[in-house]
Parts: sequence; structure tokens; C-alpha cells
Amino acid sequence: MTMNYCGNALSKSQLKVTDTYSSVLSDLLRQFVRREMQRGISCKCDVYVFKAFDRFLKETCAPENNLTKEIVHAFCTRNSDESEKTYANRVSAIRRFGRFMQEVGFDVYVFPTKAEAEPPRTLHRDITGYTSALRAHLRQFVEQKRGLGAKYTFEPYILSAFDRFLTGHSIPPDSLSKELVEEFCAKRPDEAHATFVLRGKVIRQFGIYMAQIGYESFVLPRYHKCQSSFVPHIYSHAEVERYFEALDAWNYAQFKPYSRYVYPMIFRVLYGCGLRLSEATGLRVCDVDLKNGVFKLLNTKFNSERLVPMSDSLLRECRNYFNAIHSTGQFELFFPSYVADRISQSTIQSFHKQILIKVGIPENARVHDFRHTFAVHSLNQWVTQGMDIYVCLPVLSKYIGHTGPSSTERYLRLTAEVFPEVTQTFEQYFGRVIPEEVNFEED
Repeated sequence: MTMNYCGNALSKSQLKVTDTYSSVLSDLLRQFVRREMQRGISCKCDVYVFKAFDRFLKETCAPENNLTKEIVHAFCTRNSDESEKTYANRVSAIRRFGRFMQEVGFDVYVFPTKAEAEPPRTLHRDITGYTSALRAHLRQFVEQKRGLGAKYTFEPYILSAFDRFLTGHSIPPDSLSKELVEEFCAKRPDEAHATFVLRGKVIRQFGIYMAQIGYESFVLPRYHKCQSSFVPHIYSHAEVERYFEALDAWNYAQFKPYSRYVYPMIFRVLYGCGLRLSEATGLRVCDVDLKNGVFKLLNTKFNSERLVPMSDSLLRECRNYFNAIHSTGQFELFFPSYVADRISQSTIQSFHKQILIKVGIPENARVHDFRHTFAVHSLNQWVTQGMDIYVCLPVLSKYIGHTGPSSTERYLRLTAEVFPEVTQTFEQYFGRVIPEEVNFEED
């Protein structure tokens, strides 16, 4: 399967629009449009944005071969009756033109992205807003957790809710009663079991902390996670082939620039290496070794990092992809986005649903199921080749970023269900190693 890099040519009327440019930057505007077209990037909206920009430059008597901050911001100011999409397209076109001018040697101002314009966002929820009688202990507890290396990014939201709950009660500053803990941690109507368990876990840990520093505190008993009946969708080889054929033939004209490259490539990485979607969208260009064919994954789930080799065919695709959009070095992320600091996972998932409908794959098949499919297809191939399953499992476990082989053993049963012909091989050579019960939680 090869990636489709065909471009979207402008119509004759749209080409004539570029001939009307007559400002001091008209030649550079036309050069930029031609370059984008050669790269296969649609400029059907950009030519009209640049027509307005060209007219604006003449009206403001802009200096030759220069873009000042004042001029760029004046043109990019949002109109009161302008839609979000129209405004975003206008800003994106001017930002990319500014980068083009920098590439060809001009010292110009480039309109910043939202991530560049805003101050760096903290990864942790602010903990100075606690107001209950236990506010000091809550702050110290979070600081201790983070000081020990825990991210503790979501848990403070639970503690903030607990703090608000305590504020409505008259309690002493140095104790935590059983009645209050059980009232706050009680399961709520229509609440997911996982949410219920997580809330209890955080409050239990806070109770342990209070007891350890010498205060009277009730420690909530440990909750047990329930077994999930969820079974992921394992894509058949025929489904995978139909999926990527549709992906390559998709009409990307209505998408953002470079989408025709990003979407086919990111799904190939997900299926070809079994990455989590968050790991793929967070890949930086410097994390991709195209000489040796290795992805370097940092700060992944469980605060771990790993090296993920890719197949020769995937390496060829990655090199083609790199040459298509990274030759100028303007992007930090391997899968760039024009509207955010990284491509949105919800955007990927929404596009995935459209492909499923197009090719007739069940709509409950998730993006994350490509990860499960990679594991099952790998195990099936190894078993078919007669390889030792006890040797393979630790390798697969490390490759996909599990904490240990026990987390990967669940794929044995799923592999046997998808490929019944391997069950006899499992039992004949490796004994009854297939787990009777499997819990396929998000990994």
C-alpha cells in the first residue's frame, strides 16, 4: 500500500486571482501559492485570503519585502461577524506565508499559534485555592505526591471537590471522620464504576497520609475493580487492507494543509507499531530516527520511555512522509497541526469514524483497537512460525509499553478467539497458558 500524495490544482479562475496581486509582496505571494501547489497542498481558500491581504498591503503602504507585527495583527484581527472557521483559515494562511518569507531569507514577523501566544500551561492544577479546614493538609499531600515523582494531574480535581464538600461541614482542622469520607465517596447514580473507584482511591490515600503524620483519620477500605465485559475489535487483514485503501483515496480538499500526508501516516504508525494514540500525536521530529528506523517515546504511560523499531515498509513510508512536509524544518511535531500545539485526538477519532462507515467496518471499532490488533496479529504470526510463546510475550510486552508480561497475556485468549487454528498449537507446545478470563481495559 502506498501513500497518495496527489495535489489539488487551482482552477483557471483561481489562478487568475493570483495574477491580480499588485502589492509590494505580490511576487512572493504568487511564489508561495505555486510552492504549496507543488507540494500537493490545496490553496483554493488561500488565494482569496491573499487577494484581500494584497489589497490591505496597498492601502497601508506596507514596506517592500517586509511584514511588521503591526501590519500582520491589523489584518488578522477578527471581525465581529466572522465565523471561527473563516478567521482560522485567514490566520493560518498569513502565518504560513510569514514562515515562507523567513525561509527565503526575509526577517519578518510571523503570527503566533495559540500555543505560542499563550503563556506555558502548567501540567498541574493549582492547589492554592483550597478553603476548607483541611486545606493545609490537602496542599501538603499533593506536594508530597509530586515531590515523590507522581504526576498527580487529575487527582487534585477530586481533592478540590472534596475540599468544597468539606467547606459545607463544620469539622476540626486535624481529623477526618468516617461519616464524611463515606458520604463523599458513596457511589452516585449513573456514575461509572471506574470514576467511583478512582475517587475512593484518592481519598483513601489522603486518609493514609493524615494518619501517617499523626492525626485521627478514617482510612477508606480498598475498592476492587470490576471485571469489564468489553472486548476490543480486532481488525481482520481484509479490513485493514480496505481501511488503508480508503485512507489513501480519501478527498482531503476540505481538510487543513498537510492532512493528506498526516492522516495516512499516523494510522500506519498506529497499526504498524501498536502505539497509543497519545504517543503518536506527541512524537517530535527529533524523536524519529529515519536512519535506523526507530521511534523514541518519552514520558509515556506509567512515566516510562522506550525505543520502538519499525518495519522496513513503514520506514519507507516515514521517509516519504518526512520529505513531503518536514524538508523545511518548520514543524517540531512529527504529525503537525495548524490550529493547536498538537493534533487533536478527537479529530483523529472523528475522521476514523468516517473511514469505518465508508468501508463497512463496525462503527464500534476504535482507533485504540489498532493497538490490540497489532498485538494479536504479531502473536498469531509468531505462533504460526513455531516461535516460543514464553520468549515472545516479554518482547511484545516491552515493545508496546506494558508494565510486565502479565498485562500482555490477555492477548493469548484473544488471539485464539480470532485465529482458532492457533489454539491447538498453544495447548500442544505451551500447555494451557491461555487465560480463562480477560479484562480488556484501556492500556
